[in-house]
Amino acid sequence: MQFLVYQITNKINGKIYIGAHATENLDDGYMGSGKAIKRAVKKHGVDNFTKEILHKCETSEEMFAKEREIVNAEFIERKDTYNIAIGGYGLSSYDAKKMAKKVKDRIANDPDFAAKHKARSQENAKKAREARSRKLANDPDFAAKCKARSQENAKKATEARSQKLANDPDFAAKHKARSQESVKKAREARSQKLTNDPDFAAKCKERSQENAKKATEAWNQKLTNDPDFAAKCKAQLRESVKKAREERSRKLANDPDFAAKCKAKMRESVKKAREERNRKLANDPDFAAKYKAKMQENAKKATETTRGYKWINRLDFGAKKVRPAEVQLYLENGWSLGRGKVQKEALKESKWMNHPDLGVARVKPAEVQLYLENGWCFGLKTTK
Repeated sequence: MQFLVYQITNKINGKIYIGAHATENLDDGYMGSGKAIKRAVKKHGVDNFTKEILHKCETSEEMFAKEREIVNAEFIERKDTYNIAIGGYGLSSYDAKKMAKKVKDRIANDPDFAAKHKARSQENAKKAREARSRKLANDPDFAAKCKARSQENAKKATEARSQKLANDPDFAAKHKARSQESVKKAREARSQKLTNDPDFAAKCKERSQENAKKATEAWNQKLTNDPDFAAKCKAQLRESVKKAREERSRKLANDPDFAAKCKAKMRESVKKAREERNRKLANDPDFAAKYKAKMQENAKKATETTRGYKWINRLDFGAKKVRPAEVQLYLENGWSLGRGKVQKEALKESKWMNHPDLGVARVKPAEVQLYLENGWCFGLKTTK
């Protein structure tokens, strides 16, 4: 084992670094362990540095003493050096390996020492984090470098993971399962906290409302300032409404229970709305006047806008006006043209049926069996 004190020189700017190194091979390519010299070598390239041996020593103690003699407080204050700490207090790689093995063996065999070592390591890590936080807060240059380095590392990690996900199906499957499990646990923990912590629940609700408000404002602003985006949204909304109407019409035509529920629900809603409106009309003269004017205006508009609409009817739904473009769809679902004057023969043949939960309905003879299979009975009176 050879114990060396060496000097590395930057051929571009003349800055030097002096260090100590224990090795069995003089050509091992070792170019220092200091952070500053490592960054410089990475920046300028190893070809722009020279290395020379200043002293050969017999022991590591002699080597570190010589380094301590050269790299003192005055030396590290110089502007032409990469050394940032006083020398002579490190360990050679040989001694470091021996020390690490000794500590590892003692940790394995001595529980008390292992506990103390763990506590000391945690304490040192805590101090290091606190020191780093202070430096981040007080040194803008250091904070900017840390941020840039973190972003670069995150970018590299993301790229490596994406590449592995694309090329390794097993890893992709495991990653997906792990992500789903993590999301599930996070949701459960959040739900539990929302249930047990009123303050947290209130904060979450407030934050959600604030985020929703901001999103709505941003959306409205984009709709106002971006005509293309507004046109796309409008077209998408129309398409969604069209699909929903078609789906509902098909379901109304093919599902008697759904049709009966919709009809009952609509009747109940209309009844409540009428009662509320009548109360308001009776007690609020201003509202009554506005309502009358609005009804007159709507009647005028309806006369103008419903030209070309077609009256259609169906025995169990009555009659209504529909757009010309929708007539064919209604005809395909059992509706007929006209204002609902159903033939007397059809009325005579139809049957009144009732359901304990859905009320009463008039049913075509062809549909009676389907209604009976779904819990309906003959007659106008419902039986519980």
